[in-house]
Amino acid sequence: MTPRLFLPPDAVTGQNFDFNLAADFLELSAFFSDESGVLTSDLANEASIGAAEDHADLDDEMRHGEEEVVSGAVEQVDTRRRVLDDAYPFHLDGGGEVLACNFAEDSLGQAAYVLSLVLSNVQAVSPVLCGSDLHPDDDDVRKLREYFQYFATAALAAEIQGDAWSFGFPRPDGSPFLGKLERIWRQLGDGRVRRTIGWTFSPPAGIRIGCPDSCSPPRRSPPARTCGKSR
Repeated sequence: MTPRLFLPPDAVTGQNFDFNLAADFLELSAFFSDESGVLTSDLANEASIGAAEDHADLDDEMRHGEEEVVSGAVEQVDTRRRVLDDAYPFHLDGGGEVLACNFAEDSLGQAAYVLSLVLSNVQAVSPVLCGSDLHPDDDDVRKLREYFQYFATAALAAEIQGDAWSFGFPRPDGSPFLGKLERIWRQLGDGRVRRTIGWTFSPPAGIRIGCPDSCSPPRRSPPARTCGKSR
């Protein structure tokens, strides 16, 4: 059984199709499906229903856009597959007609992708999961965001082949934000942190900010440790 998700009509009708959102819709449908798969033609059905309910005066030319929505979403899915390779948890059949979820529980890359996919479609960001019992509750959203922070920190450390720190709030050790930032800056050995009225945060030259509350030093040679540190 395919879960009932919401695809905004304005994303799949008119002149500006949102192929990224359409691809998200297909992936979430496949992930939550009892059969672990979905027909890409379901996307055309959703577009047709949306057009009939919210745009009854659409002409035939706009209705033919259903095929363009499907082909555009399939192309977006295929692009994600090529970029992510084994870290992509979905499989598109040769004809582009069926999207299957082949989630490997021991794959951190696939887990990070599904986590990002869900967080990209919570109520504050996207309407796809809104009104569905599949939408995580507030506590789950907070936990998912915390897990995302861990993945993002590790990804940043791997990208720069060095150390990265996650110092989101609240921290397990109960340390204040400024105190934790000062500790990290001391280890970086570049400048110091202090309170200044009207001060705007700007990291020293070469310091990279990879996501909210994560930072790392410049790329090193030879490579240092490649694991992210959540302290």
